[in-house]
Formats: sequence, C-alpha cells, structure tokens
Amino acid sequence: MFSKTCEYAIRAMIFIAQQTRNRERLSIIEIANGIDTPEYFIAKILQELSRKKIVLSLKGPTRGFYHDEAAFEHSLADIVTAVDSNSIFTRCGLGLREYSKHSPARFMINLKRSGKGTHQMLAQAKLSTFFKTLNFFKKIKDKKVFIHFFNLLPKSNIMNITAQTIIGALVAQDYRTALVFKNYGIDFCCKSNRTIAEACEKKRLPLDPLIDTLTNAARTISIATPDFNAWPEDLLADYIEKKHHRYVSTRTPEIISFLNKLVRAHGNQHQQLIELDQLFNESAKDLAAHLKNEEQILFPYIRKMVETGRATAPFGTVQHPIEAMLYEHNNEGERFRKMAALTNNYTPPEGACNTYKATFSLLKEFEVDLHLHIHLENNILFPKALLLEQNLCN
Repeated sequence: MFSKTCEYAIRAMIFIAQQTRNRERLSIIEIANGIDTPEYFIAKILQELSRKKIVLSLKGPTRGFYHDEAAFEHSLADIVTAVDSNSIFTRCGLGLREYSKHSPARFMINLKRSGKGTHQMLAQAKLSTFFKTLNFFKKIKDKKVFIHFFNLLPKSNIMNITAQTIIGALVAQDYRTALVFKNYGIDFCCKSNRTIAEACEKKRLPLDPLIDTLTNAARTISIATPDFNAWPEDLLADYIEKKHHRYVSTRTPEIISFLNKLVRAHGNQHQQLIELDQLFNESAKDLAAHLKNEEQILFPYIRKMVETGRATAPFGTVQHPIEAMLYEHNNEGERFRKMAALTNNYTPPEGACNTYKATFSLLKEFEVDLHLHIHLENNILFPKALLLEQNLCN
C-alpha cells in the first residue's frame, strides 16, 4: 500500500523517537545504519520531513535529528501524508481517476471506506505510543531485530527463482545474486535480458545447482545491500553519477599510468600486456564520452521528468538515448571480457612484481564497479525511466 519512501520514513521516525527521548541527536549516518536504509536516500526523506516539522533538526557542532515532546504527538498518518500526500487514503484503489455510475461502484466504495479506515487507524497511532514498546531496544541494540519487529524489510518479497527467471530482473530485485552469476561466469549486466535456462545452455552449465545457489543467496539475511529498485529515478541517477561516474573518472588515469609502467617493464616478455594496454585506453576514451552523454543529456531529462511531472524530450523519447547507452554498455562488456581472458581473470603470473600485482588488482576492482554501474542502469534506472515517461505521456 505504501511506497518504499513512506516505509523508510515511518521506520526512521519511530527509530528517532526511540533513540532521542532525552533530546539526543542522531546523524544521518546513525539513522541509516540503525534502520538499514541507504544513507543518500534517507537524507532526502529527512530533509522533507524536517521542512514539514515532522522531525526536528539542528545545524552546527550539535547538529542532528531529534524529537521533542510536541513531535512525539505526531501520528503515523502525519508521516504518511507528509511523504505520500493524503491521496493515498482517498484515491481509487483500482487506480481509476473518478467514481461514476458506470464504475464497479460497490467494490470501489468499499475500497474508499478501507482508505478512510486506514487513515483513522494511523491517525490514532502516535509516535509516543511506540516508545515504551520499543524501550527494550536500548538494551538489545540489534538492528536486525528492530527491522524484523516492524516487518518493514525492503526485500520482503523473495522472487520465486525458476529456469525462466530473467537474469536482469532477479539481480535488480536482489543484488546478492550478482555474485552467484559472476562465480558461474554468467553476464548479469550487459546480457541480462536472458532467462537462467538460456544462460546455462549457452555456458553448458547444470541448471538445478545454479537455481539452488541463487535461492540460498536470496534467502540469506543481509542488511548491507541497498534496495536500489525502490529508489526514485532522480535519486538513482544522482547516485550513479556521484559514485560510479566519479569512480571511473578518478580510477581511469591511475590505471593508465600503471599500465604504461607495466608495458615498459614487461611488454617484451609478455606481449598480451600491449593488447591489454590498448584495450583499456580505448575503454577510457569511450567511457569518458559515454559518461558525458549521460550527464548532459539523459540524466537531466530523467530528473526533469521527476521534478515537473511532464515528458517533453527534445530527442523525441527517452528510449533513443537509452538505446545508445545500451549499445555502448554492450561494447564495454565485450571489451572487459577480452581483458579478463588476456589476464586469466586478472591473475598476475608467478613471481610478478608489485606493479604487476597492483595493476591487475585495480583492473579487477574497476571491472567489478563497472558491472554494478551497468547493472544499475540497464536493469533498474533505464526501465524505470521508460515506464515513467510512458505513464506521464498517458
């Protein structure tokens, strides 16, 4: 019923209520860690709640978020309304824009009554009523127990993994499965629009053991993996740009420098290093142009759709730049597969010098980051942007 943003807001407000009864102040990092929520995501939520006086905040040396006695009288309905607006209690449960004599009236009236009942229930649930119930967490201080108690885990719905499960959809829901695919040598980013059965057939791998391993990975309790699929489009674009684009821009010249030294020292004995150097330099050049296009064309349009609620692309439709990005992602995937093959999956030869080891280590780290980078775009951001534009146009 509630959006992920709303769930995180409720969880944060109850956590702050429990922790700041004596006017202690909590930082964004403490709140994010305490409720298992991405720091960057919860920061935006708290800013909005602070602006609407649902939570109090201070700046300066004693900065942080807290509740006073008046704030403890806010209800869960206040939080829901501040984040998702009051329409969540009044809009049609079927998504229809209005009621009419031609609508399935009786059912829709029941849905409307249900919304009113939910509002009344949440309006009676004050933050202060949670304090005594949650006071035992002061002693336990176990965030797994805290999250389980509220039954608000981001990944509450475990996908039923079958042979026909699409790889990209699975990894988008639970990134822990990405490591399983990587260990099996299956591409989960550039070639993610395949079923598990198709990937196994291509690799000549047994199907059942892979599905069992994926299922076990999805069931493993983890409180460190952000639920990227729940993030709004503009937040996800911001995250990708600030984390992964900056990483590429920073690491690229460092790796080029290391490769130059490696080729000068060992190129004559290990001819594959010359090809490796050439491939990475091509990648660096293409990635620089690729990131620029995303930052100047695609991402600004995605943010504009979110901010204005309108889809007016100067390039016709968001599908056009996305198709170009997907094509370039696939090229990078092929290039890094060649680099991994040339280096035996970035394994330095026996007796290799420190420069050799450091260069291969940086390349492997770069590839891991690139895989996550491409996954976030191919499997999550791009589909969300296409759906957003479609909904706005309709």
